[in-house]
Amino acid sequence: MKKSLGHRIFHGMEANIIAQGAAAAVLFFATPVLVQGLGTASYGLYILMWTTQEYLLLSTLGMLDGVKQFSAEYFGTGAHARLGPLMRAALAAQAAAGLTALAVGYAGRHWLAYHVAEAASALLGEAAWLFGCVAAGSPGYFVYLFAASVLYGQQRMRVFNAVVAL
Repeated sequence: MKKSLGHRIFHGMEANIIAQGAAAAVLFFATPVLVQGLGTASYGLYILMWTTQEYLLLSTLGMLDGVKQFSAEYFGTGAHARLGPLMRAALAAQAAAGLTALAVGYAGRHWLAYHVAEAASALLGEAAWLFGCVAAGSPGYFVYLFAASVLYGQQRMRVFNAVVAL
């Protein structure tokens, strides 16, 4: 028996609230531990890492919204044959963006540490290492964003929220 739209929306909201609440609770308790363990300067670099990761979203050029929209449309109307070409093209574009972010970010990690982060001389090596780590994780991050968009488009909200909470 197919569940009603209202039932699915309620369960999606419920899963979203649980996932967001769990993430907020972890951050609430982890932040003081991170600041104490890393020190304020290194914690600043840690925050810079997450900020840089969010800036990488700009290079998706809105493609993730298109993946959500068209996967929802094709999945909802039963046009499953149209999903394959869409997914292959979008995944290839995401992989290309991730590999570009890897190459540019890794090659420019020292420049980013010095000019963008304006890291103190004592932290330049750490900042460059951090930008290198963000660059190295970029392809995986882009594939993760693609997978989350597909799950969202197919209204697999419990799985989507579990993946996003990770």
